[in-house]
Amino acid sequence: DVYKRQVLELGPLAGDDTARLACAALGAETLSSDLAQFMYSRTAGNPLFVEEFARSLCEQNLVVVDGGIASLSAPSSAEGLPTTVDSIVRDRIDRLPQSDRSVLSRAAVIGTEFSTSLLEAVIEEPGALMGQLGRLERSHLIRRAEASGAYTFSHIVVHQVVYESMLRRRRRQLHAEVARTIEAGLDSERLAEHYESLARHYGAAEQLEEADRYSEKAGDKARHAYSLEQACEHYRHCVEYLGAMPESEAQQARLIAMSLKWGRASIYNPTGPQVAALRRCVETARRNGNDAAVGEALYWLGWSHYTLGNHLEAIVCLERCIEAAISLGDLDLEARANANLVYTHAARRNLDEALARIARARELESKGVRNLFGFNYLAGYHGVICGDRGEFDAAFRHLDHALEGARTLGQLPVIGSVLTQLGIVQTQHASWAKAIETARELRSIGERVESRYLSATGKTLEGYAAFYEGTDPDSSIQLMSSAVTTLESHGLKLSMSLNYGCLAEALAILGRSDRASEIARRALDPDHVGERMGDVMACRALAIAAVRCDAPDAAAAERHLARAAAAEERAGLPREAALNRYWRAVLLADLGDTAGAREEAEAAVHALTPFGLTWYVRDLEARLG
Repeated sequence: DVYKRQVLELGPLAGDDTARLACAALGAETLSSDLAQFMYSRTAGNPLFVEEFARSLCEQNLVVVDGGIASLSAPSSAEGLPTTVDSIVRDRIDRLPQSDRSVLSRAAVIGTEFSTSLLEAVIEEPGALMGQLGRLERSHLIRRAEASGAYTFSHIVVHQVVYESMLRRRRRQLHAEVARTIEAGLDSERLAEHYESLARHYGAAEQLEEADRYSEKAGDKARHAYSLEQACEHYRHCVEYLGAMPESEAQQARLIAMSLKWGRASIYNPTGPQVAALRRCVETARRNGNDAAVGEALYWLGWSHYTLGNHLEAIVCLERCIEAAISLGDLDLEARANANLVYTHAARRNLDEALARIARARELESKGVRNLFGFNYLAGYHGVICGDRGEFDAAFRHLDHALEGARTLGQLPVIGSVLTQLGIVQTQHASWAKAIETARELRSIGERVESRYLSATGKTLEGYAAFYEGTDPDSSIQLMSSAVTTLESHGLKLSMSLNYGCLAEALAILGRSDRASEIARRALDPDHVGERMGDVMACRALAIAAVRCDAPDAAAAERHLARAAAAEERAGLPREAALNRYWRAVLLADLGDTAGAREEAEAAVHALTPFGLTWYVRDLEARLG
């Protein structure tokens, strides 16, 4: 939890609030009208600027307080004060005694928060420190944190102004001094508490070997705490530091190792720079004759492409990985790459190829390969494939086995992955209450392991199931829309068409046809998605939108349903065929064709019943009798 952060954005203050804040800084009850107008025109309601500007007026005797009313004593002089918050802070700092400025500079190098013990160890006159801190606190440049007893800068801008006012060479020297002081004052056990700050200080000191070493330790620490985004950030720094070092055999080996660690930590949130690092890792390992690293890098490159939804690129990398694994005789690597190909082909609805890869996985398992993460995830995907085909007894059997194995492992990312699969099949089966329960657990795990994909998919599944369960439709739409926004903004295209399809269908049902059509078309656009899990649903959403709009178009609806039928037939999805019949019956009823609707409903019930899709059967009976 130490890595979790929440950001709150605050807007500017109104004129009355600006005046109240200025009164507090000046020790006044109210401002004269001239001072209130002057204060607001200069600060535009920026809270920090209001406080700093008021203190600057006070320090330069440009304001008087008489009878509780503050007014300008020298308006012409006040007009000459700096006009930006940075410059007003810099002006105040420049008026400090040299010794106080020196203490403030060293504190800024330590960080936005600093302890007196560490600061005392890096200043020239430790005996005078408490007096200097007292003056700086009275100047409202720093403040004491009651809980920890440490000091913090009064605002991030104050810290930035102090830090950036130092020459770069001086900053490097002080960062190195702080890092060495931290190392010297701690035993090996307590040193782990400071890996992050040591990595930062040595990095800022441009002492690259130490920065690389502590960045790796900080990354490992974050990864073990499931703070994967923080882990990625530290491993990224390792790769950057190593890239700035002179090339050598040891440097190249370590660059490969850190690139692979970065790839593993990016399991749910890969990025462009991380993918680029893995590509360079493949080439570096190949140049250095490190065939094992080539195979491993290809695996994580394939996984990253899969997670980003770039499934064609994923297939190329994973097939090359399998070739490397066979050449190396590495059955474990082959099993992992083969399993990932199952996921990739299943996402593209190449179900026969996915099942062939599952058969190969069983062969490898019989040879003693025991990749528990892969096999649990694989069993879950086998369940998804069965669910796609309407074989729900087999689907839930595979998923129960996968979830039991994942919980036994106790690894949250594995549990989250299998819960995603379970939630998808529960929505396919119209088990809405169970899907909501699964989705909420999935969202909780997604937040704990910092996986945007898991959190967003949990929102979509919960919103979609709640929509059909009869919960407030606007809340359900908001939940699904939030998921789509998250995935789009971070370029995560894994299962993107499914997320689009769920949202588009719900919008279309509510008659929000324009927005539904826009989202559905994204689900069918290769530039927006890399898989086909939601393509049939998106075609149906277009059909619904064509009917539930201001000018219903029966012909357009039929064209979209025909397209949905072609997609489900191409992928071999009889469950989707049954749902297409259900929706044809519903839309005929919407268009007033009662006889046609009844005839289609009879065919739909006949198609839905073998799959146990009783919710849809009951809905048709309620609609049409």
